[in-house]
Amino acid sequence: AGVSLSLVIEKRPPKLLSQAPLIAWHIISEDYFETLKIPIALGRSFNSQDNENSTKVVIINQTLANKFFPNENPIGEWVTIGLYNVKCQIVGVANDTRNQIFSDHTKPEFYTPYLQTPWNEMALVIRTKENPKDLVSTLHNRVHAIDRNIPIFNVKTIDEIIADMIFEPRFNTLLLTLFAFVALILASIGIYSVMSYSVGQRTHEIGVRLALGAQKEDIVKLVIAQGILLAIVGILSGLAIAYGLTRFLSGLLFGVSSTDMLTFFSVTLFLFLITILACYIPARRAMRVDPMTALRRE
Repeated sequence: AGVSLSLVIEKRPPKLLSQAPLIAWHIISEDYFETLKIPIALGRSFNSQDNENSTKVVIINQTLANKFFPNENPIGEWVTIGLYNVKCQIVGVANDTRNQIFSDHTKPEFYTPYLQTPWNEMALVIRTKENPKDLVSTLHNRVHAIDRNIPIFNVKTIDEIIADMIFEPRFNTLLLTLFAFVALILASIGIYSVMSYSVGQRTHEIGVRLALGAQKEDIVKLVIAQGILLAIVGILSGLAIAYGLTRFLSGLLFGVSSTDMLTFFSVTLFLFLITILACYIPARRAMRVDPMTALRRE
């Protein structure tokens, strides 16, 4: 099961049941943690003795233990599952798991054994060293040997489940990357066009400078310096706008903040290098201007 239920901590009961926190609840078999390689940090896992005739037990995750039992050992403490008013004893603390792949935060969770809290449907988790696809028919046969009326559906490998979970974010990322690449190409073409036009308009000035003894390297530096000045103004304006719009991208990011300084610096440096490259060709053209030809054109 994957629902949330109110959980009442015996040491800290709320004034009203409605004020009890809602905690994610999972009904599992005794081999669940071992199959998924989830370590038990404190206490023990479930076993075959945890059945309908024994004391009701529960395992909590590390986040729940840290939240409700800070600096305490929760093993042996009692909690009550609010909806069913079932009193359970904590027998273990499991390591946190991430149920939402694009989330850095883990939520409080608790587990109860299937033998004590049976459910009308379940997900079967199988670990194998063979190709999982080869076991599908065997799985159907084994289940139907017990009861042919039990439906089996949505059989997937972990890799397929993860692929389904990341499909939409991956598509959005690819789309944004494509748009960013197109924008970068357009920006480079725009810078090149502006610099070419500027050099063309300053042909007479460049010719005069060369006639008065200016070196060709000086002309290159002059053109590139003008492009760098424009680039600095544009990049600073773009950074200010981008910083203000980062909140709209926060939902698409994982593992990095929307104002990550390394990302801002890397993009700025890359755009700066693109600007220099876009200015280089007009600068080379300006360097080859013949002073006499430029003066006669005026």
